[in-house]
Amino acid sequence: MVRWEHVAWVVVGVGVGAVTLSGCCDCESMKQLGEVGKVLGSGVEMMQEAQSAPGTDELRGAGCDVAMVITPEILEKFIDVVKDMDTKGFDEDGELPKDTAMVICTLNETAKVTCDDAARAYIKAVKPDHNMMVTVNRQGQEESECQKQYTPDFK
Repeated sequence: MVRWEHVAWVVVGVGVGAVTLSGCCDCESMKQLGEVGKVLGSGVEMMQEAQSAPGTDELRGAGCDVAMVITPEILEKFIDVVKDMDTKGFDEDGELPKDTAMVICTLNETAKVTCDDAARAYIKAVKPDHNMMVTVNRQGQEESECQKQYTPDFK
């Protein structure tokens, strides 16, 4: 079974690390980082694409301060970059499901959005043909508010 909370934190960590490194290193230094630079660059690209993916405007409209949707296609591009690296720990066989989007909603201290609310907003906007793992986080908290898997017909 995929440990989605770990995948989500890896994605966020890669994005933050890439932004930090890109702000303090010149292009030549980034090239010298080799594989790390490649993964970080891919992580930043994935984060940017996820923040503007279909359904993110509707998630923000539902109350998410930060909304990201890592579609199967976006995730596949990232996996292509890291596929030769040691990925033990994601699940027993090292595979991530190819038909599941990660829908991530981050709230401020006062916002009230449930996983069901976020799933409904995404499904209504996108009418997906893939399953989704919805995670709602609150800024400043380590634990997710909720995390739930949904099918395209909200089951």
